Amino acid sequence: MVAAWRDSPTRLREDEATEADLVRAGYRDRLLTELAQNAADAAAKAGSPGRLAVWLDGRSLHIANTGAPLDRSGVHALTALRASGKSDPAASVGRFGVGFTAVLTVSDEIEIRSTTGSLRFSRAATLDALHQNAIQLPGGAAAGERWQPPALRLVWPSSTGPVTGFDTEVVLRLRDDVDAQDLLSAMRSEVVDLLLELPALREVRVDDDVYASTTGDYPNGIQELRITGPQLHQHWWQFRTARARWLLPVRDGRPIRAAPDVLRAPTRSDEELSLPALLIADIAMQPDRRRLLPGAHVAELACGYADFARALPPHNRLTLVPVPGFARSEADGLLREAVIRELQTHPWLPVIAPDGHNTSSASPRAEPEVLAEHALADSGLFVAEPPDLPGDVLSSGGPDHDAVAVPTRASVFPGLSSELAALLADVLGPLVIPELSGGPHSEALSVLDVHRIGLARLAELSGGLDRAPGLVAGAVRGARALRHRPAGRRRTRRARRSARRRPPGHRPAHGRSR
Repeated sequence: MVAAWRDSPTRLREDEATEADLVRAGYRDRLLTELAQNAADAAAKAGSPGRLAVWLDGRSLHIANTGAPLDRSGVHALTALRASGKSDPAASVGRFGVGFTAVLTVSDEIEIRSTTGSLRFSRAATLDALHQNAIQLPGGAAAGERWQPPALRLVWPSSTGPVTGFDTEVVLRLRDDVDAQDLLSAMRSEVVDLLLELPALREVRVDDDVYASTTGDYPNGIQELRITGPQLHQHWWQFRTARARWLLPVRDGRPIRAAPDVLRAPTRSDEELSLPALLIADIAMQPDRRRLLPGAHVAELACGYADFARALPPHNRLTLVPVPGFARSEADGLLREAVIRELQTHPWLPVIAPDGHNTSSASPRAEPEVLAEHALADSGLFVAEPPDLPGDVLSSGGPDHDAVAVPTRASVFPGLSSELAALLADVLGPLVIPELSGGPHSEALSVLDVHRIGLARLAELSGGLDRAPGLVAGAVRGARALRHRPAGRRRTRRARRSARRRPPGHRPAHGRSR
């Protein structure tokens, strides 16, 4: 390297500028993230649960990890730009060979101690080497007081091994302008995200605080992920698809929507998302992992999302439906469309099944759309499924519903009661279960294009079927009882007048009252 700099002053300026750009831009706040990724890769390579520890010793920051120690290819990657030494990119987090540059955000004196040998980088020693080899500095000799050489191109041996119990240790002598305690606090705030993003990493210790993650498998594909730490106890439900992991936070044993987040690939990017579940994806990113590569196949990440919905307890499944709103980024817009399309076109929505799942109780006088609903069992759009919920913690807390339908082929009767459901299922076909038919769920069902049935439409449909008078009368009495509910659960006068004015056979757009 020294010979290359001597022969080409331009090469020296290029190396310095490239290193400085990486520090100021892509890796400006990624110190723990990048070192944790290396620790996760080392643990995966060794086939053992990864442990990471961070602590201060005076003005030196120590970051140690277990797993495969530093090898020759790793040393070459550390001293070169864009030359990762990881041989299996598909199984590794770090792939570009530039992440270690993040250490330069806080230090100019770096030491790597490993069980296979130790080495150090030094900006001051690099500058001395330039002087000793009579290499002209950019801007002339006097520029040495202002110009800083690249710090990660020349390497020196070290004789100090890693701390007991770890395979590799990185020691950073902090610059005078770095507040050590603030740095440690910032790292502590990142730990939960890293444990979510990096499954190979099972324990992180920051000073005296220990954080750990554990997982438990359930038969329907859901994993329970627990993260514990000082005054911290988080539960998540995780579901894996071909190219992604989806996570829902769990509170009091029930899944809830995640707060607006960012795409994680697998660590945090700058691509903002508004989906109800966290997304940790395998997708093409730019080298600093902040932005997607142009042309990345974002929509493909939604494949399998409906399987996650179907794996949840029936009354919790609408938690995964994106609520209406503006996309937070271009990637968010593409993902929202793909996720909604995935949910609209696969059977997962829990419904009350018509008796026998056939059309025997429907007269030829029934409307074609009603007959179509009864025919879903034959088309694959309506299926019966045995409940397969992951233990007591995922129990539905109510009646089991073992049938699902494609949302666009199901109907919802707002405010449906359990007593009325059995009567109306035979009249209306696959009917959204009562637990999901109330006002709080109307927005999600509208997003899914579920057909909404009003009182006028119910009377119209029931009049077109040859049924026992008592059955029809019971349905009508139950429907009329809904009129006496609070105003917030009844249709507006305008909607009722509109329903009366519709001509026979009129079919409204999906998601509107009929």
